[in-house]
Amino acid sequence: PIVIGDDLHENVGFGSNDVDGFLALSNETNEWNWSLALGSIGQDSVNGLALLSDGDLVVAGTYCMDTVGQGCDLPLESLPALEKESNWDEGNLFLARYNFQTGWVWAISIGNQYVTQFVDIHVDDMDNIHLGFIFEGNLEINQSEPISSGAGPSLTMTIFSETGYYLNSFIVSSGGEIIPTGGLCDSSQGETFLAITFIDSVSVPLIGSFTSRGGFDILVVN
Repeated sequence: PIVIGDDLHENVGFGSNDVDGFLALSNETNEWNWSLALGSIGQDSVNGLALLSDGDLVVAGTYCMDTVGQGCDLPLESLPALEKESNWDEGNLFLARYNFQTGWVWAISIGNQYVTQFVDIHVDDMDNIHLGFIFEGNLEINQSEPISSGAGPSLTMTIFSETGYYLNSFIVSSGGEIIPTGGLCDSSQGETFLAITFIDSVSVPLIGSFTSRGGFDILVVN
């Protein structure tokens, strides 16, 4: 089967659009076998999918976007609803595991008062989940020690176990702008690579700084 994740727009009134995320399964003959919608009062989307070795689905996306000044949460069936830390948050990123027989297994909210932007998701051979995203300010992930972006936006590759336990974060800090166009992948030797797009300059711990040549440049980090 083919697993699909995206967002759908539903007109809910004059001048208003409700955007919800959805998951779906399609077979080789383009027949829909299953679908699931998830949504809040804000704008929600499924941005990335990956499969664990047992067939469970790892889902990454955003929820409660454009709800500054409002209370907002994302219901996930039998799990506690994902909430924003504050009504004044822009909206958060989420990471979740879904089993096709039993439903949602666990879900994590990632965010603060700034916009958090998804970049990519990848599961390695050890079933560790690598999540790439752009953030600003101080960010506490699943009750871990806070990570910091420094003076401007930074890109982090954050690693979780298959049970959703936070393992580690690697941060690429920016002296200009990082845009959410990039990717994560493994080599045949099991090494993880991160590709990012930036302007001005970025700094990679233990490696050094890189400066763009006038426009947006691409950097690949191992």
